[in-house]
Amino acid sequence: MKLERFPIVSDDEIMLTEMPFMDLYDESDLISNIKGDYQDKNYLEWSPITTEKKSPVQASDKLAEKKEKSYAELAREEARADLKRKRSAKYLTQDVSFTKRYKPSNNVVRQANQP
Repeated sequence: MKLERFPIVSDDEIMLTEMPFMDLYDESDLISNIKGDYQDKNYLEWSPITTEKKSPVQASDKLAEKKEKSYAELAREEARADLKRKRSAKYLTQDVSFTKRYKPSNNVVRQANQP
C-alpha cells in the first residue's frame, strides 16, 4: 500500500487562488435593473459560449470502435428481434371467434358408482 501525505504548507501561505469573476447574467436581466416594459431577448441569435474543436484523429478512432459491436449492443439487437418475433406471433393475429373451443360433454357416466 502506498502512503501519500499532504504537502506541508505554512500558516501564512495562500493555498487557493482568487476566484475569477463570472458574469452569469447580463445586467439588463436583473429584476432591479428593468425599467418599464420587459422585452424577451432572442437567445437563438446569440453565439454559443463554447466552441467545440474536432480533431480528425479522434474521429477515425471512433469509427474503428463502432465497427466492432459490444456484448451489450449484440444483446440489445437479439432482444429486439425476439420481441418483434413474439409480437407478430400467429396466436396474436388470428381471429379467436373461428377457433375450435373445447366443450365438455354432459353425457359422461361414472362407471365406478354403477351397480
